[in-house]
Amino acid sequence: MNRSLQHSYPRFPSAMPPLNNYCHPGTEVQVRHIPVSSGIRLRVVHFTPLLKTNFPPVLFIPGLASVMDNFRKTLKEMTGFFPVYYLETREKSSSRIPGKAGFSVNDLANDVCESVGLLGFKPRGYILMGYSLSATAILESIHRLPVSPAAAILAEPNASFPFPGWLLFLARFARLIYRPLKPFLKWYLRNFRIDMKNDPEMYDLNCRILDAADPGKLAATVRAIASYHFKPAKTDQLPPTLVIGASKDTFHSFDDSRRIASSFPGSRYLDLQTNEKTHGPDIVHSLTGFLQNAKQGESASVYNRG
Repeated sequence: MNRSLQHSYPRFPSAMPPLNNYCHPGTEVQVRHIPVSSGIRLRVVHFTPLLKTNFPPVLFIPGLASVMDNFRKTLKEMTGFFPVYYLETREKSSSRIPGKAGFSVNDLANDVCESVGLLGFKPRGYILMGYSLSATAILESIHRLPVSPAAAILAEPNASFPFPGWLLFLARFARLIYRPLKPFLKWYLRNFRIDMKNDPEMYDLNCRILDAADPGKLAATVRAIASYHFKPAKTDQLPPTLVIGASKDTFHSFDDSRRIASSFPGSRYLDLQTNEKTHGPDIVHSLTGFLQNAKQGESASVYNRG
């Protein structure tokens, strides 16, 4: 069921450092809000490299309520090679929502489609890259994009969102209980959901998300996506696609990434093992290697198949 939310939740001030701390030295940075459906406006941060590059621009979409701090290392590396459009979808604190809004996977997929059109990309002239929920939204949008991408990079896409029942119940009261509940949520993640020995980065990523999240938007999204299940059609064809998993990440389902990769002929699968690598320079190196292999028509045998 598509959940909606009246725009009555509070705004929280951001303590985010200047944007030039998130990019390669000399990068030009521009910020704007673009209009999508229902009067919603989404923040886009456009990074333009200092030196001219032959790589196409990347439409970079972070995961559920994620924050730019989680991608500092990735963006610093990526903006040395690629123009980057960092798009914050509607569940992020930065979105401007004047009235009622839905937060389903389909709603986020619509955000992706509209943003591609508004940003003026040329057919096969850009790369579409998303993490977790946003990677899933890309999968749902890929066949209705106004222009097709040259490639898609899906980092830890979700085939479903099996939130525990108690969390869905508490989400109904998020605006009242979020702040006192936040320490418990961090404790729960640390002790029951995240492998602190092999993938401690995942805990830091989630703490930043919880600290910066808009409680109303986050809760509405959790409730709206809880019933989602990915069902690829047999005839589905994707542009050249790299699906990236992290086998030591116990927060996301590693099997989801492999199953989604195996659902699409011609896709490649790569296990980066940890979130330190999926949120660092390693994923940029994987992207450039994938693009070079795709351009040369080589079999990407260096990638582990799902």
